[in-house]
Amino acid sequence: MNKKIFLISLGIAILIIGFIFIFNFQKQNVYKIGVIAPLTGIGANLGNPVINGMNLAVEEINANGGINNNPVKLLIQDGKLDGKASIDAVNYLLNVEDPDIFTTLFHLPAQSISPILKEAKKPLVYEAFTRSIVEDNPYAFKAHFDSLTGCEKLIKYAKENNKYDKLGILMAKVEYNELCLQGIKKIESDVEEYWYTFGETDFKTLLLKAKEDKIDTLVTLGLDFEYLGIFKQLTELGYPISIICATASECIFPKVIEVTSPELLDNTLAIDFVLNIDETEFAEEYSKKYGDSSFTDYVYGAIGYEEVMYITEAMKNCEPGDSICLTESLKNVYSYKTVINSKGFEDRVLQLTTDIYEFENGEWRLAE
Repeated sequence: MNKKIFLISLGIAILIIGFIFIFNFQKQNVYKIGVIAPLTGIGANLGNPVINGMNLAVEEINANGGINNNPVKLLIQDGKLDGKASIDAVNYLLNVEDPDIFTTLFHLPAQSISPILKEAKKPLVYEAFTRSIVEDNPYAFKAHFDSLTGCEKLIKYAKENNKYDKLGILMAKVEYNELCLQGIKKIESDVEEYWYTFGETDFKTLLLKAKEDKIDTLVTLGLDFEYLGIFKQLTELGYPISIICATASECIFPKVIEVTSPELLDNTLAIDFVLNIDETEFAEEYSKKYGDSSFTDYVYGAIGYEEVMYITEAMKNCEPGDSICLTESLKNVYSYKTVINSKGFEDRVLQLTTDIYEFENGEWRLAE
């Protein structure tokens, strides 16, 4: 009887050890990407397409054998475009899943989670307009539009092509907008400034002040709720003014078109790093999976897809879980499948080619 109990106990122990081995093997042989993005509330109209694009890329990679015969897994958390929610999400992922690398969307979440990931020595790819995070954190990588150089290029085009007489800015007092103004002033020193606190939604007082000052063109950078409020309130005020914004894919989206007079939207000037993305093979695959989509959906879907492509290319040189190796590999990644024509990182800043766009008859056209 004792022998029988012993054999049963031994069998159970072997099964437990086997399950532990299998669990640990699977845990150690999966490349993990932690993703913090706004999936609800402000910014969700951009965060969800990013996730969609990342999922498309991961499905494609895993269908072709993964990376070094190991699967890639996305670990997604809703950061809600909120500093505390983003911090909670990062701490949860670090403690429970320990991803190889993290990505996030927008400056506020990136700024909030960067110190945590710096201490953990985890690489972070952040999609935002500013460089301060990459300058402070040696494990950070900046992607997306650069507000300093982008605004300079945008106003240079506008000035050379007589797109304004008297220029003003209408912006939240945040870092990326202050950098944009620096870029503008490299080209145009005579700029009226209308600042508001980030999060405000009533712009009428500032818009009326701009009208009194005879501003015929306003430059603005912001998030979806800011663009929506500005265009809607300009329409309500009947203020015939031209808008210069960045980026094209962010500032005019379906809800903006719904609430804005066509006359006001026409001739809006913008800059972006995508060209005819809605006519590409990527857009075709995106729409097959996610249905009819807007230009903005395709752009941010492409951003997410691109992230996975250069991250997984860098992963080829590293074992799963080796974040230090991945940080170094990502610095030198160049040969990967690109849908937005990026060219890898230089000083940990993703190299992008920007173009000037003008909005006419309900769509963006290349202006240059």
